[in-house]
Amino acid sequence: MTKKRLIGVLLIIAIIACAGYAAKGKKKGDKELPEVVKAAIKALFPAGEIKEFKKEEEHIKLYEVGVEANGVEMDIDVGCDGTVAEVETNQDVNSLPEAVAKTIADKGGEVLDVDKEVVYAELKLIKLDVPVTMYEVKIKKDGKVKELKIAEDGKILDVKKIECSKDKD
Repeated sequence: MTKKRLIGVLLIIAIIACAGYAAKGKKKGDKELPEVVKAAIKALFPAGEIKEFKKEEEHIKLYEVGVEANGVEMDIDVGCDGTVAEVETNQDVNSLPEAVAKTIADKGGEVLDVDKEVVYAELKLIKLDVPVTMYEVKIKKDGKVKELKIAEDGKILDVKKIECSKDKD
């Protein structure tokens, strides 16, 4: 093998090794979270630490960002322009507003899970003047699981029957 050829082969090996090292730690296809999205999260939760993110597309591009702030884990949906669409946290059933707890009690059944959703922008990412808060509650009654969306004032906004769900026991 000539000296030129050997140098060429070594150069190719070095380039491949460097590329592999640079890609280490990133999953195939991963991209960086845009700075405008990071800034929106920091503005809303200054003490928050971004744990993970994934891009969601629901007719528009959204990033679902997992954040932990003050010991609370949450999922935050943020548009490409930095508009915060929604913040979702798991909620303890004993810490619900009185009106929401009353509505749940009136429906009867076993509460399986409660998620608090604070909506800052609609799906079209029109920034809301005032955030809207609702509670997503999974209830098991008579062997059937339903998901309720309940406003802070206790009004039921939506009911979905959940088929083939795995019960949380």
